[in-house]
Amino acid sequence: MANPRTADPMLMRRLNEVATIRVLLGQGKLTMSRILELTGLSRSTGEAVLETLIADGWVREVPPEQRPGVLGRPARTFRFLSEARQVMAVDIGAHQVSATVADLDGTVRETRRRRTTRSASRAERLEAVRMVIGTPPPGLLAVAVSTPGLIGDDGAVWLCRVLPEWTGLSPAAELGELFDCPIAVENDVNLSALAERWTGAAAGVDDLVWASLGRGTAAAVVLRGRLHRGATGAAGELGWVPELGWAQVRDHPLSFAGVTETPHGDLAARLIDEARAGDAEALAEFDRFASLAAPGLSAIVLAYDPRALVLGGAPAAAPDLFIPALSRHLAPRCLSLPDLHASALGEEAAITGALRLALDRAQARLYSTEERLLPR
Repeated sequence: MANPRTADPMLMRRLNEVATIRVLLGQGKLTMSRILELTGLSRSTGEAVLETLIADGWVREVPPEQRPGVLGRPARTFRFLSEARQVMAVDIGAHQVSATVADLDGTVRETRRRRTTRSASRAERLEAVRMVIGTPPPGLLAVAVSTPGLIGDDGAVWLCRVLPEWTGLSPAAELGELFDCPIAVENDVNLSALAERWTGAAAGVDDLVWASLGRGTAAAVVLRGRLHRGATGAAGELGWVPELGWAQVRDHPLSFAGVTETPHGDLAARLIDEARAGDAEALAEFDRFASLAAPGLSAIVLAYDPRALVLGGAPAAAPDLFIPALSRHLAPRCLSLPDLHASALGEEAAITGALRLALDRAQARLYSTEERLLPR
């Protein structure tokens, strides 16, 4: 058992290190004075902490800028070495698997993709994932995996209707031998919502619903800046209620909007062009699509009262047509209509959300008072 007289100073030093890392991470470079202002540390303590972080390889002092005509000693300036460690995001989809490596400030270093098919077996899809991951870079702090299906607290897929043989799979267990760091697993729709809040159509909005309307229909909820998963990870799965009409949304010709190089996609593209030209029949199809989607959307809006409703899938292909139609049908059903946005991230939403989750997990380790990490 540690002696309290020695444990407390050690803890305080670690807390001061964490406070300094927090203010430096993602800020580019800061002067000593600004660091002290943000952390509340005294100059002597702040200097000691920075010297420790420099010695550990997390912080570097930036050479001062020489500005002609400016007298006096230039301010000491520091930056956090976000490139000292990395995270990885993996997205397992029906038609493609992807892997992205990024620094701790979210700067993407590499992205690899590989095509697959919806009918691929579990073994075939996992092999494609392993090939995309390749040899992971050393020193990863966290990995996050995006996958279709309902994810339990243990990270296993307890139900999936999108991919064959996927129910019962534990992605972390299947991929664990590739990594020497924790692996987080989350549903792709949930991660899309996190992505839109991070860097998408609802950036910075704390209460939002992300809904995909098209060949797949699903929704995810973010409340007070945190993903709302529900008791079993099934929050937002309104597509299971046939009375809400989302099954008919999937059967509508416009559900193929944005799908390329298929007859159904070509028909949807033609309807978009005709509606933009003012064709009455084409505009009626948008009204019909909106009328089918509105009961489910209004139910989730009334349940959670979000500030923003972000629409992925078909609406993102022609927001100028879908958003007004959906607004007309939602307004009479909602006590307070949220701001309606089309997804800004499209097919990149899930892997972007996985990257955000990996960064969150990495930062939790970096800020831990119980685990003191060093660069690789």
